[in-house]
Amino acid sequence: MLLSLVATTGCSLIPQKTTEENKHHEPEDLVNGMLAKMQAAGYEEMEEMAEFYFQCPYINSTTNYTVKIVDGKIYLHGYIFDDISYVTDYLLIYESSLLSYASNRDVEKYEMLLKIQNSSECYILIPQEENGVGFKIVVYEIEGDYYFLASYYNDEVQKIHKVTID
Repeated sequence: MLLSLVATTGCSLIPQKTTEENKHHEPEDLVNGMLAKMQAAGYEEMEEMAEFYFQCPYINSTTNYTVKIVDGKIYLHGYIFDDISYVTDYLLIYESSLLSYASNRDVEKYEMLLKIQNSSECYILIPQEENGVGFKIVVYEIEGDYYFLASYYNDEVQKIHKVTID
Protein backbone atom coordinates (compact mmCIF):
# COMPACT_ATOMS: atom_id res chain seq x y z
CA MET A 1 0.00 0.00 0.00
CA LEU A 2 2.75 2.45 0.92
CA LEU A 3 4.66 1.67 -2.27
CA SER A 4 1.57 2.35 -4.38
CA LEU A 5 0.98 5.60 -2.50
CA VAL A 6 4.54 6.76 -3.21
CA ALA A 7 4.23 5.71 -6.84
CA THR A 8 0.98 7.61 -7.37
CA THR A 9 1.56 10.74 -5.30
CA GLY A 10 5.05 11.64 -6.38
CA CYS A 11 7.98 12.44 -4.26
CA SER A 12 8.85 13.77 -0.74
CA LEU A 13 10.24 16.92 0.75
CA ILE A 14 13.01 14.86 2.37
CA PRO A 15 16.54 15.10 1.00
CA GLN A 16 17.74 11.69 -0.15
CA LYS A 17 21.44 12.33 -0.88
CA THR A 18 23.92 14.85 -2.18
CA THR A 19 26.37 13.64 -4.77
CA GLU A 20 30.01 14.63 -5.10
CA GLU A 21 29.45 16.19 -8.54
CA ASN A 22 26.90 18.68 -7.18
CA LYS A 23 29.04 20.13 -4.38
CA HIS A 24 29.90 23.18 -6.48
CA HIS A 25 26.39 24.56 -5.91
CA GLU A 26 25.80 26.91 -3.03
CA PRO A 27 22.51 28.11 -1.56
CA GLU A 28 23.38 31.62 -2.80
CA ASP A 29 23.29 30.31 -6.40
CA LEU A 30 19.49 30.63 -6.44
CA VAL A 31 19.56 34.29 -5.39
CA ASN A 32 22.58 35.13 -7.56
CA GLY A 33 21.10 33.34 -10.59
CA MET A 34 17.78 35.17 -10.30
CA LEU A 35 19.56 38.47 -9.70
CA ALA A 36 21.79 37.99 -12.77
CA LYS A 37 18.75 37.23 -14.95
CA MET A 38 16.93 40.31 -13.63
CA GLN A 39 19.94 42.53 -14.29
CA ALA A 40 20.41 41.09 -17.80
CA ALA A 41 16.74 41.73 -18.54
CA GLY A 42 17.13 45.36 -17.45
CA TYR A 43 15.04 45.26 -14.29
CA GLU A 44 15.38 48.46 -12.29
CA GLU A 45 13.94 46.87 -9.17
CA MET A 46 15.13 43.36 -8.43
CA GLU A 47 11.67 41.90 -8.13
CA GLU A 48 9.28 39.78 -10.15
CA MET A 49 5.78 38.46 -9.68
CA ALA A 50 5.37 34.82 -8.64
CA GLU A 51 2.22 34.00 -10.55
CA PHE A 52 -0.23 31.41 -9.32
CA TYR A 53 0.40 28.18 -11.25
CA PHE A 54 -1.55 25.31 -9.64
CA GLN A 55 -2.90 24.13 -6.30
CA CYS A 56 -4.94 21.44 -4.55
CA PRO A 57 -8.66 21.57 -5.33
CA TYR A 58 -9.65 22.45 -1.75
CA ILE A 59 -7.62 25.70 -1.79
CA ASN A 60 -9.48 28.67 -3.24
CA SER A 61 -6.82 31.39 -3.22
CA THR A 62 -5.13 32.24 -6.52
CA THR A 63 -3.10 35.12 -5.12
CA ASN A 64 0.20 36.05 -6.76
CA TYR A 65 3.09 37.34 -4.66
CA THR A 66 6.26 39.33 -5.22
CA VAL A 67 9.70 37.74 -5.21
CA LYS A 68 12.22 40.44 -4.34
CA ILE A 69 15.97 40.35 -3.88
CA VAL A 70 17.46 42.90 -1.49
CA ASP A 71 21.09 42.86 -0.32
CA GLY A 72 21.51 39.25 -1.47
CA LYS A 73 18.44 38.05 0.42
CA ILE A 74 15.22 36.70 -1.06
CA TYR A 75 11.83 37.96 0.08
CA LEU A 76 8.54 36.32 -0.82
CA HIS A 77 5.47 38.49 -0.31
CA GLY A 78 7.55 40.69 2.04
CA TYR A 79 8.81 37.81 4.21
CA ILE A 80 12.50 36.98 4.28
CA PHE A 81 13.45 33.41 3.40
CA ASP A 82 17.12 33.42 4.37
CA ASP A 83 17.56 29.77 5.32
CA ILE A 84 18.35 28.35 1.85
CA SER A 85 19.86 24.98 1.10
CA TYR A 86 20.73 23.24 -2.14
CA VAL A 87 19.68 19.59 -2.41
CA THR A 88 20.07 16.85 -5.00
CA ASP A 89 17.97 13.72 -5.36
CA TYR A 90 15.19 15.34 -3.35
CA LEU A 91 12.10 13.27 -2.70
CA LEU A 92 9.10 15.54 -3.30
CA ILE A 93 5.61 14.63 -2.09
CA TYR A 94 2.59 16.25 -3.70
CA GLU A 95 -0.55 16.36 -1.58
CA SER A 96 -2.57 13.32 -2.65
CA SER A 97 -5.21 15.21 -4.66
CA LEU A 98 -2.82 17.49 -6.58
CA LEU A 99 -1.66 15.19 -9.39
CA SER A 100 -5.06 13.63 -10.02
CA TYR A 101 -6.67 17.07 -10.06
CA ALA A 102 -4.06 18.32 -12.54
CA SER A 103 -4.45 15.27 -14.80
CA ASN A 104 -8.20 15.92 -15.03
CA ARG A 105 -7.98 19.71 -15.45
CA ASP A 106 -4.85 20.64 -17.40
CA VAL A 107 -2.65 18.08 -19.16
CA GLU A 108 0.14 20.62 -19.79
CA LYS A 109 0.39 21.50 -16.10
CA TYR A 110 0.14 17.84 -15.14
CA GLU A 111 3.13 17.09 -17.38
CA MET A 112 5.08 19.98 -15.83
CA LEU A 113 4.28 18.67 -12.33
CA LEU A 114 5.74 15.32 -13.39
CA LYS A 115 8.82 17.04 -14.86
CA ILE A 116 9.30 18.91 -11.56
CA GLN A 117 8.86 15.65 -9.67
CA ASN A 118 11.55 13.99 -11.78
CA SER A 119 14.06 16.82 -11.36
CA SER A 120 17.04 15.99 -9.20
CA GLU A 121 18.10 19.44 -8.00
CA CYS A 122 16.25 22.03 -5.98
CA TYR A 123 16.58 24.72 -3.34
CA ILE A 124 14.74 24.62 -0.04
CA LEU A 125 13.74 27.95 1.49
CA ILE A 126 12.68 28.29 5.11
CA PRO A 127 11.33 31.64 6.39
CA GLN A 128 12.47 33.49 9.50
CA GLU A 129 8.88 33.77 10.71
CA GLU A 130 5.47 32.22 10.20
CA ASN A 131 3.66 33.60 7.14
CA GLY A 132 0.99 32.90 4.53
CA VAL A 133 3.46 32.00 1.76
CA GLY A 134 4.43 28.64 3.25
CA PHE A 135 6.39 27.06 6.07
CA LYS A 136 8.71 25.58 3.46
CA ILE A 137 9.23 26.55 -0.19
CA VAL A 138 10.99 24.21 -2.60
CA VAL A 139 12.28 25.93 -5.75
CA TYR A 140 13.02 24.17 -9.03
CA GLU A 141 14.48 25.90 -12.09
CA ILE A 142 13.12 24.21 -15.20
CA GLU A 143 13.47 25.50 -18.75
CA GLY A 144 14.47 28.94 -17.46
CA ASP A 145 11.44 29.35 -15.16
CA TYR A 146 11.39 29.06 -11.39
CA TYR A 147 8.69 26.97 -9.73
CA PHE A 148 8.00 27.77 -6.07
CA LEU A 149 6.29 24.81 -4.39
CA ALA A 150 4.68 25.59 -1.05
CA SER A 151 3.94 23.37 1.92
CA TYR A 152 1.80 24.83 4.68
CA TYR A 153 1.41 22.29 7.45
CA ASN A 154 3.44 19.23 6.48
CA ASP A 155 5.96 18.23 3.83
CA GLU A 156 3.35 17.77 1.12
CA VAL A 157 3.17 20.37 -1.65
CA GLN A 158 -0.22 22.04 -1.81
CA LYS A 159 0.40 25.09 -4.02
CA ILE A 160 2.74 26.15 -6.83
CA HIS A 161 3.74 29.56 -8.14
CA LYS A 162 5.84 30.27 -11.23
CA VAL A 163 8.38 33.04 -11.83
CA THR A 164 9.47 33.90 -15.36
CA ILE A 165 12.22 36.49 -15.73
CA ASP A 166 12.21 38.07 -19.21
